[in-house]
Amino acid sequence: MIQPETWKRLWDFAQPAWNVFGPFVGIGVGALLGRSWDRKTWLNDKRAEECKELVQAFAHAVSCIFDVEHARQEKGVDLGQITRADVAYNEALRTLKDRLFISRDIEYLKIGKAWVELVRGFYADHDHKKFQAGYEFLRDIVIRLAGENENQKAALTRLRRTFRKTAALSGRPLDSQ
Repeated sequence: MIQPETWKRLWDFAQPAWNVFGPFVGIGVGALLGRSWDRKTWLNDKRAEECKELVQAFAHAVSCIFDVEHARQEKGVDLGQITRADVAYNEALRTLKDRLFISRDIEYLKIGKAWVELVRGFYADHDHKKFQAGYEFLRDIVIRLAGENENQKAALTRLRRTFRKTAALSGRPLDSQ
């Protein structure tokens, strides 16, 4: 066992060194922690930005699709309106495919498949309420996804369970095919 006098001599020797190098150790640890926090914040900001762009693409496509449907019921459809709706739908699909930070979550939740089924179902039955409910559900899922941290897999699992069980998008669960 080390004697108390030995500890005192060791401290007398280490104290001047610690006075010099201690602040550098503190700066290094602080920089590492700060960089880690900045990276997490940056990733969460990018995820939120991508979710916002996806919601905007969905909203634009839904607006164009409703314009075509409204024109069809009122006076007749203009070819330009159909083209705009088709371009907006394809732009929403492209936006789904080119996400970097939320691509795994989009794939896991099968949001792309749900979007295609939602639009195809609307063109088949022209049910505005069902289409609106499905769109709002998709929008809510993407908004909730924007608030989720990339490490919260349990929350994503809950989202997927909710998403699969809903009948707002179609008459059957998404995994039935």
